[in-house]
Amino acid sequence: MFKIAICDDEQGVCSEIEKMVQEYGHKHFLKIETELFFSGDNLKSRLENNSFDIIFLDIELSGANGVEIGQYIRHELEDEITKIVFVSAKGKYAMELFKIRPLDFLLKPIPQKSLEETLGEAIYLIRRGNRFFEYRIGKTVYRTPYKDILYFKSEGKKIKIVFVREVKEFYGKLKQVMKELGTQDFMQIHKSYLVNPNYVVEYKYEWVKMTNNDILTISQANRKKIRDRIRNRECRGFSY
Repeated sequence: MFKIAICDDEQGVCSEIEKMVQEYGHKHFLKIETELFFSGDNLKSRLENNSFDIIFLDIELSGANGVEIGQYIRHELEDEITKIVFVSAKGKYAMELFKIRPLDFLLKPIPQKSLEETLGEAIYLIRRGNRFFEYRIGKTVYRTPYKDILYFKSEGKKIKIVFVREVKEFYGKLKQVMKELGTQDFMQIHKSYLVNPNYVVEYKYEWVKMTNNDILTISQANRKKIRDRIRNRECRGFSY
């Protein structure tokens, strides 16, 4: 799933961008969650404890303007991952925006073709780079790359995230975790397990063995599906 923020003090502009974004998602079978902000201050407040994959950001905002929000993201949050797309009715901001390293600059009114090209590039770059899973422990929000996670384990009301060298716990439901992650990067082998297939070193019809030597049971209901998925992967190193 891709999380996209749209920030413009003109509600009509926000709605129009959201419509084009969702149409793009529908056309390309992408799950996209959009959130609208009508002031820079509201977006900045939201960014204190949340992150987005892509932000469409108007420059001429009341309160904190788009340039200030961009600087906040890059310098104070030290976030180089989020793709920032600046939006403006004026075309003379090149030098001010350079240090914020935006993905693109779109001039209002935004043609659908231009937005789709920019959105396609952003999604390509996100997929090519690291994707992050976000979770909360107490009042602290953590973001960890998918590539660092071996598997998730559900235990009552808690979820364990198993890494190579440590285990962390947070309150949540495995069903919601799977919804956020999608099925491309992780596979559900049991009602209690979500597994990163890149860390599976041995596969049997009834279980998988992870790189840390943990052996995880595959539920009977999932065995055929997992077998088919394993066989469809480039699975050198698996034992059948």
